Amino acid sequence: MIEAALKHRQELEKIRAMILRMEFMIEMAETEIYPGAVPNLALTENRAVTGSGTMKTEEPFTVTPSAAMGSGLPKMPWTGLSEAYLRETRQRLLALKEELKAKEAETAADVREAWFALDQAGREAEVYKNEIDSLSRLNFSVSSKAYETGAIPFSETMDAVLLMFETSLMTERKKADVFIALAGLEQTVGISKPGQSKEKDGTHAP
Repeated sequence: MIEAALKHRQELEKIRAMILRMEFMIEMAETEIYPGAVPNLALTENRAVTGSGTMKTEEPFTVTPSAAMGSGLPKMPWTGLSEAYLRETRQRLLALKEELKAKEAETAADVREAWFALDQAGREAEVYKNEIDSLSRLNFSVSSKAYETGAIPFSETMDAVLLMFETSLMTERKKADVFIALAGLEQTVGISKPGQSKEKDGTHAP
């Protein structure tokens, strides 16, 4: 039951979709920000010799300032902003994964609580149906016989009638409580008729 809830509950599906989307965003951002592979099979070219020291053949920074860039600034001035966005997105991804773990633990507790509520409602409905309702009808039958023989007054017979009707009404309410609890369990799990296995094999465990 808990496995089904972890798989089908909409709140968890929403968080998983957000995590998958954010992972794709990070992958796309890494592809745009970081350089690709070069022919020497390295991620970036080793330009320490050509870009530094007395034997350098090219400048690591721009020498001639352009209209959009001042002197001495990096050739890719927006890389730092993109890197900050990437770090922030990674932190949000970690936060979403922690939120998913918390929601999964909360879901397991909710399923147990909903299952116990359904089990309690079913037991109470069985008690009213098989014992209390039968006892009230037996009490009415005995009171009717006693009234016919003059052993008790009419008022006591009416009390037995009212008790039988109240018990019958409470029995129907207990049946309704079972369906209400079942609906709550279905809402918690995220699928319909999750208590079907209970009805078949009589188990009482989530």
